Amino acid sequence: MTGLSQDASLLLLRVSHPFGPAPSPSWGTLQRPVGLPGCRDGESVSKCPATATLSTCGILGLPFAVVHVHRGVMDIETFLGARAGVARASTLREAGFSRSSLDKALAAGRIVRIRRGIYSMPREAGVLALALQHNALLTCLSAAPTYRLWTLYEPSSVHLSPGHKKTPPGTLTHGRCPHPHHPWLPVAGLADVLIHALRCLPDVESLVMLQCAAQRGDISMDFLRRKLPGNRNARARSVLDSVVPRADSILEVLANYHFRRAGLHVRRHVELAGVGEVDFLIEEWLVVETDGSTHLEPRQVKKDRKRNNATVIGGRLGLRFGYDDVVHHPERMVSQVLAVLELCRQGAFGGS
Repeated sequence: MTGLSQDASLLLLRVSHPFGPAPSPSWGTLQRPVGLPGCRDGESVSKCPATATLSTCGILGLPFAVVHVHRGVMDIETFLGARAGVARASTLREAGFSRSSLDKALAAGRIVRIRRGIYSMPREAGVLALALQHNALLTCLSAAPTYRLWTLYEPSSVHLSPGHKKTPPGTLTHGRCPHPHHPWLPVAGLADVLIHALRCLPDVESLVMLQCAAQRGDISMDFLRRKLPGNRNARARSVLDSVVPRADSILEVLANYHFRRAGLHVRRHVELAGVGEVDFLIEEWLVVETDGSTHLEPRQVKKDRKRNNATVIGGRLGLRFGYDDVVHHPERMVSQVLAVLELCRQGAFGGS
C-alpha cells in the first residue's frame, strides 16, 4: 500500500466479529457508522494518510476492506463493492453521495433500489429482492457473499429461510434462523448461514465456508459444535473437525480433508532440512505440495524446482498438485498418492 499519490487516501473499513468483540485499532478515532455487511451498525470508518502501512495503522490481523480514494472522490460502484454490493441511503449520504447523485445512478441503471432506503448494485439486487418479496432470509450459499465467505461454486438455486409466505419454486428451503440475522439486509446471521451450509452442501463446500469464517476469527468451532448436537448432526460435526487452525490456502484445506478421508497419516507444515517447510508429509516420507496461481510465476517455478530436487536428494519423493487437481479431481489426486505409496512399499523406489 505504499507509493500512493499524495492526493489519495486509504479508507479502512473495520469488519466486526459477529460472535465476540473484535480487537480495537490502536490508532485513530471511531467516526461514523458504515453498515458493512457482516457488521453491526456503529462500526467505524477511519482515514489514514496515503503513506500509511498496515503495521503503522496497527490493525494487522483484523479483517478489513481497503478502498482507494483518489482526490477524495469514490464512485458509487466502488463504494457499494466494499459492502457486498448493498448499502443504506444514510450510509451513502454520510459517505458524501447526494440525493441527486443517487437519482442519477438509479436512472443510469448503475444501482437499483431494492426497497426504501436500501440501494444495491444490479447483480446483487435479484436475490435480495426475492428474499424481501417472500418475507424470507437468504442463507447458506446464497448468503456467502454478504459475509465474504470463500466458496467453490456459484449457487445454482437461491437458498432461503422462509418467513410467513411460501418460498417460490426453484429455491432451496432451509429451516428457521434462531440466531440474530443481519441488522438491515434480508440475510440470516452468520451462525445460521454456516449451520444451514453444513446440513445442505457437500462436505468440501461447507468446509470452505467454515474455514474462511474460522480463520478470520468470526466464529468458533466450539460454538458451532454446541449448536449441532445429536446423531443427526454427526456428519456436520465431522466437517468441523476438518477445519485447520492455520492454512496458507484453501487448496491446503481441501487436500488435507481428502488425504485424511483416505486414511493417510498426514502432517502439515513440516520443516525439512535442505528443503524448508512443505505443505504435507504423508506417511513420513512422501512430500506433497499444493500449488496456487503464484507457483506459475517464473521465479516461483525455479524455487519449486530446487525444492523438488532437494526433496529427492534428502531421500523422499515429492508430488505437486494444482487447483484443478485439488478442487475438480480430488479422487485422481488421492489415487496418485496411493499409487506412489504402494510402489514404495513394493520397493520400486527403495522405500520400506
